Amino acid sequence: MVKILRKTTSICPECMEPIPAEIYIDSETNWVLMRKTCPKHGEFKDKISIDPEYYQWKNQEAINLDSPFSTTPENILKIPTQHGCPYDCGLCDKHLSAANLMIIDITNRCNLNCPICFANSNAAGHIVEYSYEEVVQIMEHFIKQRPYHAVIAQFSGGEPTLHPRILDILKKAKELGFPHTMLNTNGIRMARSKDFCRQLKEVGLGAIYLSWDASSESSHGIYEKIRGKDLTNIKQQVIDNCREVGLDGIFLVSTIAKGVNDHEIGPILEYAKKNNDIIGGLVFQPVSLCGRITLEDLMNMRYTASDLIQEIKTVTNQKITKFYPLTTSSKLTQLLVWFSDLPGWSISAHDDCGWATFMPIQKGEWVAMEDLINVEGFISWANQCWDMVLKREVPKPSKWLLSLKSFAYTLGIERAFDVLVNFSDEMTDIAYRNFMKLYWGIGSLKYLKNFNISQILNDPMYRFILNFLNDIRIEKSKQMLQHGLLFVGCMHFQDAYDLDVERVR
Repeated sequence: MVKILRKTTSICPECMEPIPAEIYIDSETNWVLMRKTCPKHGEFKDKISIDPEYYQWKNQEAINLDSPFSTTPENILKIPTQHGCPYDCGLCDKHLSAANLMIIDITNRCNLNCPICFANSNAAGHIVEYSYEEVVQIMEHFIKQRPYHAVIAQFSGGEPTLHPRILDILKKAKELGFPHTMLNTNGIRMARSKDFCRQLKEVGLGAIYLSWDASSESSHGIYEKIRGKDLTNIKQQVIDNCREVGLDGIFLVSTIAKGVNDHEIGPILEYAKKNNDIIGGLVFQPVSLCGRITLEDLMNMRYTASDLIQEIKTVTNQKITKFYPLTTSSKLTQLLVWFSDLPGWSISAHDDCGWATFMPIQKGEWVAMEDLINVEGFISWANQCWDMVLKREVPKPSKWLLSLKSFAYTLGIERAFDVLVNFSDEMTDIAYRNFMKLYWGIGSLKYLKNFNISQILNDPMYRFILNFLNDIRIEKSKQMLQHGLLFVGCMHFQDAYDLDVERVR
């Protein structure tokens, strides 16, 4: 008997008309599939996951932890409904979350001609490029979004470094109030100009999304297939230049195509581990499929987020086995940005959009995050504190909190601890914010496993964790990602075969 997990709306890959779809577990393959039938073009199927147990777990985990947090946009510019979702696109009244990330393709110019480019750069035959004033106008629109404006300004293309005013644009984004700026790039201009890397640092660039598709000895041929030319030396030069000028916050972004570079996942992880001083993480993006394709070829070519998980488990010798839905950190993120007095920001992506995990590095080897921290307990504690903040509750010191007194004194944070247990119900907003910082930070200590003084002295990751808990500001979180800790995430873009309107919302 077929187990139907949920129903949604998709589109016909032939005529692109909206049609009903089902997500179900196929009894023959034990895969999670999507099936849909177009009245004109018949039935279509696609592979969503090869691991139905994990698929069902991740779709429930955030709910079990009480993590989801609504950020439904309020000041949306409503447009008349003409064709229905997903065609009347934009932040309409059917969207369940405000935009966290503003991404602008500021130019279609590019210095590559990648065969797999979903942006279709260079295909237009003419230059399409926003002026500086037009980019500013778009940014101002996202800053006005409520209840929370987008906190991340990401610039893409084409190749955004070819825009004549890219530095001015990055600087203006910070001036307008975006806490974090990101640049999607192939790295060619950064490799050719150390001065340009230095200028990016000077304008306060927060993160570099550097396309990176291979790290093994066969990388030369892989880049030629995926990017149209060998970029191996160029990619390494970017890393060298950034290290020399002190520009960190690099995230390697790998487009994974089955049979082309899916065997490169292990080497890419190893490269990031060895260069963790400036590489904060990796983002894997399984390639989207375009054009007509048979069901057999579709099943063979489709590389899912669950395929990626299985490969990471294998290449880490089963040391990394937990991969969390993005929504798990929804309230935690909201709490951290509130601590930093920044605009609200809550990750509210659909559970099928991707996953994330952290991969600690100790003595050059991978270590499971769950061996160091009670992750689910830590998340639940953050959720509890955020719910208290929403009600402006002032907590009373409990037995477990008082039991941490000697530990807090040993760590040299006795003053913070004494302030925490001698609170007052009457306090200003600033005092309440600082109080809850201490309450959450000291309370988080109990979720660290086997935590002792020797670890503080010998392990940089623990030192940065302690420093972060002692002075909680979200901008300091990046420091942890470059001292023995890597963020690893997966974002699975949709195409006509697996489009799910619930994900669009």
